[in-house]
Amino acid sequence: MLKRFFVFNLILLLTACSPHSVRFFNKPNIDPPVRFSNIEADTNSTKTEVKWWENFNDKTLNKLILAALDNNLNLQAAWERLRQAQEQAVIAGSELYPQLSVSGTGSRSRFVNPELQGALSVDSQNTIYFNDFAIRNGLSFEVDIWKRVLSGKRAQEYRAEAARADAENTALLLTGAIANSWFNLNKQEKLTKLISEQIDSNKVLLELAELRFSLGKGTALDVFQQRQQLQSVKAEAPQIKTDYESFKNQLAVLLGKTLNSVENMKIAGNLPALPKFPGFISPAELIDYRPDLLAYRARLQAQEYDLAKAVAERFPRLALGLNYDFKASQVEDVLDRQQGSIFGNLLLPLIDGGRRRAVVRLNESQVNEQIKLFDNQFIIALADVETAISKEKSQAELVKLLKQQLVYAKATLDESQNRYRHGLTEYIQVVLALQSLQSLERRYVNESANLLNARVKLHLAIGGRWQDDSSPKSGEVKL
Repeated sequence: MLKRFFVFNLILLLTACSPHSVRFFNKPNIDPPVRFSNIEADTNSTKTEVKWWENFNDKTLNKLILAALDNNLNLQAAWERLRQAQEQAVIAGSELYPQLSVSGTGSRSRFVNPELQGALSVDSQNTIYFNDFAIRNGLSFEVDIWKRVLSGKRAQEYRAEAARADAENTALLLTGAIANSWFNLNKQEKLTKLISEQIDSNKVLLELAELRFSLGKGTALDVFQQRQQLQSVKAEAPQIKTDYESFKNQLAVLLGKTLNSVENMKIAGNLPALPKFPGFISPAELIDYRPDLLAYRARLQAQEYDLAKAVAERFPRLALGLNYDFKASQVEDVLDRQQGSIFGNLLLPLIDGGRRRAVVRLNESQVNEQIKLFDNQFIIALADVETAISKEKSQAELVKLLKQQLVYAKATLDESQNRYRHGLTEYIQVVLALQSLQSLERRYVNESANLLNARVKLHLAIGGRWQDDSSPKSGEVKL
């Protein structure tokens, strides 16, 4: 009867499964809208999977981004964190396989007339030598009855998946930072050229004002006003130069290089035209396009497997083992004498002061925390896209209005100069018109660059599926 009882329990243990039913979290507990509110209904039909920066048709920008994906140190560190997470998964899963160890020992002992306990000299013929040589083999294996080990392995695999998503998110943010730095550099170069042209224009007007004053057709006030306007434009140059150097340093850091490597880079000061509005995914599909959301989802799933492991820790553990030894007094005879044994070890946790139960409750709370974080990040992602769309549309409207305003500002300057030449107005009207026009020209350059940066922000908010190409060229790592 006792034998049957043990056989029954053994069969029950071997046919058992995980005591915790693992849930799979494919989407957050948030009902997303059918489409984004700030775009037309038919825009959702086209999915964006291309490398978004190529839409700007800027060869230099393309080269810079590819170089940054290869050389940026933060991104390289992110790929190393992925490798570490993958090795952690291998370590966690190693317990699923039998563990085999082999050891060899050898010893030589000397006994001097053991019966007399050393009464005779060491050189006595009663000295006995004894050799002992052994090869020991040990095989152990834990029967993963409740999927404790497998759950731990799955948890680490999902953490590796989260690490990959983190690396892809780093790559995505890096492309945006490179594009912003490049557009800002070109903006500053364009402003530098514009300031130089404005200074030249003010110098010409100053010479004309001084000439009219020398001929008695103008006043000293006209000259002073024009000199003030010239110095006002010159005062813009130092800040433009400072910002230019700052953006160049920023670009060098993003490329993983020192400033010397970008010192001779040719920057033409040309801002590309804004590409057509990108195709859009639906809000629900955003989960599979944003790497930060993929990372949150993977960490949530990893925590769920941690919970399954914690539950399994409360149940018995069964370990099986096999020892097989070879022993002899002579090396050549070591394989002649063999000794083997098979054993089993059943560990049943009974009293632990409530520790295992508390660990389960802790993991349950951590899963709930990750669910809330995942839901919250999805809401943030939706808001990011809506904000980016609204920002770009507002910025595009601003640039359009500034362009129209420039037309009227140029007309105002021409008319004020004409009226001044005919003595119909004071020179201050010319100065005011010139100030307005040149200020608008500088603002138009700034806002045009801001429009390009707004498009970059939109692409970052959408995410994309191009990141697989950003993984390291050497030492490829895959899940």
